[in-house]
Amino acid sequence: MKHFIPTVLLAAFALLAGGCDSKQPTKENAVQLLKDAYAALSSGNYDKAKDYFVLPANASADDVKKNLGRLIEIKEISPEGIDILADKGKWGKIKDVSAKETERAKKLNLPEDECYGLYYEGAEVALHWDGKKFRLFRLDDVGKLVKK
Repeated sequence: MKHFIPTVLLAAFALLAGGCDSKQPTKENAVQLLKDAYAALSSGNYDKAKDYFVLPANASADDVKKNLGRLIEIKEISPEGIDILADKGKWGKIKDVSAKETERAKKLNLPEDECYGLYYEGAEVALHWDGKKFRLFRLDDVGKLVKK
């Protein structure tokens, strides 16, 4: 029993010190964004789904709806794929994960040091961290990942 109180105090300190802060660019937060994006897409809530993506400034509402509406159908995202990426994916700064996506970030005028990637067996996710949240700028073949 005498070790219980120090353990509780350490856990509380870790929470206060940011050990479980949801406002950090972590793999867990990237995976949660993918889950949230999938939920919005699968329910047809494209107004909400668009907030999870970096979109061209000149994209019309119809173009956004049409393109986001196809992501599940063309296997760019799926719950199983998200789980596989979460478990086995390589995570890190975009420059350490994908040179190709580093170039895409530059073309989109996204600061390289604010971009992250998650990669596994050809499935790619590239994200921009704005200091508060992630937004996707690349989502490719996550829905094609299957458990073996």
